[in-house]
Amino acid sequence: MLFEWRPQRYFDETWVVVTGPRQQVRRCMKRDSVNHSEALAAINSQWPQERKVKRSTRVLRNTRDVDYLMRQVRHGLTLALNSPQRRPRTIRGAAA
Repeated sequence: MLFEWRPQRYFDETWVVVTGPRQQVRRCMKRDSVNHSEALAAINSQWPQERKVKRSTRVLRNTRDVDYLMRQVRHGLTLALNSPQRRPRTIRGAAA
């Protein structure tokens, strides 16, 4: 959804989490309490993962356990926070 409304100018980085197609269908079925056909329809109504990957700064592969995913998150945060391109952002509309 993030890429579909093109707000990239508001972010220093964009991250995407990807998984295999079978796992994607199983997770959608469980999360949304839908059958296989409904899950496929929901997934196919979105941008393909490959397209999101091409537009992302970082790609997290959610193909194993939570510890594996969290190691990727921590590593990505370390890289992002130490990036020379990182620039401070002001949150618009935030109370002082």
